Amino acid sequence: MRYILYIIFIFLTSSQIPVSARDFVIERSFLVDPTGELSIEDVQTLEFKPAPVILSRGYTASVTWLRVIVDSSTLAQLLVVVRPPYLDDVRLYSRTPNASGLPGAWQMRQQGDAFAFNQRDRHNLNFSFAIEPSAEKPTTVYVRLKTSSTTALFVAVQSIAEAEQFDSLLMLGSGIYAGILFVLILISLERFFITRDFLWGLNGIFQLITLIMAATFMGFHSKYIIPDNPTLANKGTSVVLILHFLISAIYSYKFFTAFEGPRINRIFFGCLYLVTPILFWQITNDHIQQAMELKSMMTLPSIILSFIISYQLKIEDKIIRNLIRFNYICLLIYLLYIMLPIMGWAPMSQPHLYPVIGPNLFASIMQYLILTRRDHLELRNQIHLHEKIEKTQAQLLWEQQRRAESASFMSMLLHELKNPLASIRLATQTLMSGRILQPKDQQIRINNIYESVDGMNAVLERCRHADRLDQGNWLPQKTPHDVAKLLSQWIQEHRLHHRLKADLPELLFAQIEIDLLKIMVMNLIDNALAYSPTDSIVEVKLIETNHPASEFLIAIYNSVGKVGWPDPDRVFTKYYRAQAAHQRTGSGLGLFLVKSIAQLHGGDASYQPQKDKIAFELRLPYQ
Repeated sequence: MRYILYIIFIFLTSSQIPVSARDFVIERSFLVDPTGELSIEDVQTLEFKPAPVILSRGYTASVTWLRVIVDSSTLAQLLVVVRPPYLDDVRLYSRTPNASGLPGAWQMRQQGDAFAFNQRDRHNLNFSFAIEPSAEKPTTVYVRLKTSSTTALFVAVQSIAEAEQFDSLLMLGSGIYAGILFVLILISLERFFITRDFLWGLNGIFQLITLIMAATFMGFHSKYIIPDNPTLANKGTSVVLILHFLISAIYSYKFFTAFEGPRINRIFFGCLYLVTPILFWQITNDHIQQAMELKSMMTLPSIILSFIISYQLKIEDKIIRNLIRFNYICLLIYLLYIMLPIMGWAPMSQPHLYPVIGPNLFASIMQYLILTRRDHLELRNQIHLHEKIEKTQAQLLWEQQRRAESASFMSMLLHELKNPLASIRLATQTLMSGRILQPKDQQIRINNIYESVDGMNAVLERCRHADRLDQGNWLPQKTPHDVAKLLSQWIQEHRLHHRLKADLPELLFAQIEIDLLKIMVMNLIDNALAYSPTDSIVEVKLIETNHPASEFLIAIYNSVGKVGWPDPDRVFTKYYRAQAAHQRTGSGLGLFLVKSIAQLHGGDASYQPQKDKIAFELRLPYQ
């Protein structure tokens, strides 16, 4: 995604590169020729009206004459540049001074979509004609336009160097634009082949026809593909426009259907399908202007309806909902800005000369963002559903295991001793094989054996303690001791003492039974070390409480490990172990023993989850 945004940034910034080109035009005026029969001699006798920089007359069958007065210049040649590049018949009338310096006869040169590209004097995308300006007084030229497309006419007179500089920037911008669309096409097709989602495939086709349409608008097909067949090039442009209109309607219908659009969506876009054969018939019978006008008239209501439908879609995700609405709001505003001058209802500006570039690029990017977000949500929902199924299955399995362990103590014991025995067997076999020659590697295996033995011993000890509690013959024999000193000693003696951080007062005397206190404390510490990240620190605090003043508090804090948070409702239950904890040797009795012995002492144990820590508190009376 970041690469696409980077390309868009380049495109937008490059499109703003200033071209300090001087326009030698000092006056523009126009004349309408309803019959198209006026000659150059006729129009010189008629009155012209002042013309804006970009003349817009909408779709019309009449001929438009533009009189351009060019400032004097010492340059040998200037270029009369005519845009946009999709006009049918552009004629320039100019006069070259004769030997005596007086204006010669009028000369007519002709370019446009209706004429072969190879016949142009200069092979530029825009129409251009070279003239020889007067160095002493203004020069007058006439531009005659007849086109089946909307009558939009911009004429500038520039030096050859400045005109070529603009053409280079136009080629650069077109290349970047094509690059962005090509990337979006590849992504859409890739998503289609991976997901088999019809909407992605249709989106890829839509982006492809958009790219082809932009190329025909800019005249690339006439320059590079069919430079000698103007009829095919001209009709090809119209056919591409109709195909884009059709695929856009199909895509809009499928898009809104995917988001549960209202019934009017199906009715309206179905009507657009019916209009398409009429458009193709008009083009086939050389009624191109009527076809283009009808297409333009249908485009605006389709965007307006799409904007209305976007507010009726049943979309729970706020991001997708806002993206769709923002997309159609912007398209509606931009289309009004573009369409009104094209229809001749408002003045034109420079973006109107290339009307397909801006909205299509914006719509392509927005559709990519919307579909990508939709895929992300679908994937997330699938993952959540899969996790829920796995969690349910794991919970059922856990319940079955717990019932089996409760019903058969021996079955549990064999289950918990199986892994350490296997580890011991594996380490022993490896050592006996003689393949481990390095003392360091041998020590690792020996340590594994010791750890497995310690684990089995801990299981058996806790089982013995639990059995003693169940029999009810374990009564504490309390004597006064310094609890702070005992905790400090036990922490220092622990094999993982480097992971333990003690926060103890200098002295804290209480009536306790050392063995029972050690069982509780070591179970809490071992539990914290076992289920926290291996590189984390476990904190042990001894606190003199004031509420009530007759108790002291031992708190153990550890970070959350791979096993996750314990179940607060079952954490002190006999044989309770988290589902993800079965890879470690254990009996599920440690915390059960802590709480039971604490209550035997007249205290209690509790689980106190904090923001990012697992905390267990052991409260015991001083007496």
